[in-house]
Amino acid sequence: MDEKPQWLVRQITLQDDFTLLHQMMNDTAKRFNPDPTFQGLSTTTDELKEEFSNVSLKNGFLAEQNGQIIGFMGVSLSPITKNGNIIFGCIEGYEDVLTKLIEVSIEVVRKNGGEKLYKFTFSKFGQIRNSEISLWEKFGFLSEEYSNVQILLHLDDWMEPEHFNNVNITLPSRDEYEAIKKLLIDDGESFISERMDDPASVLLTLRDEHTNEIMGLAYYHVDVEPKSSSQQENLSAYAFTLYFRPVFQWSKSEMQRLLHAALLSTKQLGVSHVITRITLKDFNIFALMIREGFDDFGIENMSTIHLYKKV
Repeated sequence: MDEKPQWLVRQITLQDDFTLLHQMMNDTAKRFNPDPTFQGLSTTTDELKEEFSNVSLKNGFLAEQNGQIIGFMGVSLSPITKNGNIIFGCIEGYEDVLTKLIEVSIEVVRKNGGEKLYKFTFSKFGQIRNSEISLWEKFGFLSEEYSNVQILLHLDDWMEPEHFNNVNITLPSRDEYEAIKKLLIDDGESFISERMDDPASVLLTLRDEHTNEIMGLAYYHVDVEPKSSSQQENLSAYAFTLYFRPVFQWSKSEMQRLLHAALLSTKQLGVSHVITRITLKDFNIFALMIREGFDDFGIENMSTIHLYKKV
C-alpha cells in the first residue's frame, strides 16, 4: 500500500519567498489557460506580497512536503457578501494537495460569515469542459450556469448619438450608496455593490419618471492603462457593467440610452478604451454592446467560468 503523503500546511508570512510563489502561480495559470499565447498573470511579485500584507482582506496558506513548497492558496474576502475568492499555484503532479488548502480556505470563509468559496477559471468561448474545470469539480466545486466573456470598445471608433436624451439618468448622491448596495444584494447582484466605494469608480442610475425608483445602473472604474516607457499614458474604463432590474419592463431603446449615457461620461473623463467582462446570462446586454461597437480581443480564449463550493 502506498504511503499517504505527509503535507505541512501553514499560513503564508511576509518572510516567505514571494518570487517563488509568483512563479508557481504563473506556471500554474499557463498550464491551465486555453490560450496558447497567454504569457501569465499581470500581478507582479511585489503586488502579490502586498496583497497578503493585510490578513483581514486576504489570507494565504502554503503546503510543504519534505521542506519543499509544492502549492499555495490565497483567499480574498468580500466585505459585502463575506464570501471568498481564491488564487492558487501548485507544482504539476501535486494537485492533490489542493484538498488541504481548500479545507483551510473554507474555514477562513466560514469564520468570516460567508457562504461560498469561489474560483474563476479561464475557458474558450462556449466551452463547458476543460482540465481546470474538471480539477475543481473533483474537489467538490460546482459551476455557475453561465460563462463570462471579455470585450472592449475603442472610444475613438465609437459613433456618438446625435440627439442624446439624458432624462432621468443621474449620478446618485453618496447618501444613497448604502440603499443602492442593499438593493443590489437583494437582487442577487453583488458585483457592483462590492466596488461602489472605490474613489475611482463612476455610477449612473436610470430612474422611473413617476416614482424615482432606480430601474437600472451603469458602473465602471477608471485607471491608467498598463504601458511601456515609450507609450503615452492613457485612461481606460474597467469592469464596465450595465444592470437592468428585472422587476421593470425594458425596451431596447431605454437599455441603449443608459449605455450611451455611460459611454458619453467615459469620453468626458478622457477615457480611451472601455473594457467589460459580461455574463452570457444577460444575452440582450451582450448583443446591445456588440451592436454598439464592442469587439473581442481574443474573445474565443478570454471567457471565464465561475465555480463555487459551499462552506
